[in-house]
Amino acid sequence: LHVWFERAFNLTKLGRIAEAMNALNEINAVFTGRLDADTFSLWGRCYKDQGDEHLDAGLLETTDSAAQRSAFQDAEESYSQGMEYYAKACEVDHGFFPAINVATLTFLRSALSFRLGNTDESRRLREESEKQARGLLQRPTPWPKAQPDDDIWTRATQGEAAMLCRDWDYAVKRYQSALNQPRCQPHHP
Repeated sequence: LHVWFERAFNLTKLGRIAEAMNALNEINAVFTGRLDADTFSLWGRCYKDQGDEHLDAGLLETTDSAAQRSAFQDAEESYSQGMEYYAKACEVDHGFFPAINVATLTFLRSALSFRLGNTDESRRLREESEKQARGLLQRPTPWPKAQPDDDIWTRATQGEAAMLCRDWDYAVKRYQSALNQPRCQPHHP
């Protein structure tokens, strides 16, 4: 599984999202029922990247035009699919990385719903995003370390969760703490 994952991951890093998603479909066909959190998270990232492309395209369109609405609807759909895969990753390992992505994608969907005129859905998603983020901030036990730079990423995750909760001071403190970690490298910011 790890070798197959690395292939899909490298395609993603190269920006070849469609090929990465084809590789993930192959992985799913071979390893159905045995996928790990990293594979589900990568799948979520592919949909998130697609959503970002649709969002960027929509922001370049005339405000409230049919083209903008279409792009925003496509972004919302991609973010929704991404959320599903990140949620599957959470089910596997309850990790901070997929969990913050679920909360952030929920927030982005809230904003898109608002722009598309779905104010009730926007409010519901915004409340859900904040609830998810608060859950990350109030976690009773520390996140288990899996990577050498998790001391950076856990602090950044807390910063993002605080931002989603509109706790600006704590968000800034956690982001600054992440950047001040001894292992912080140029790619971390």
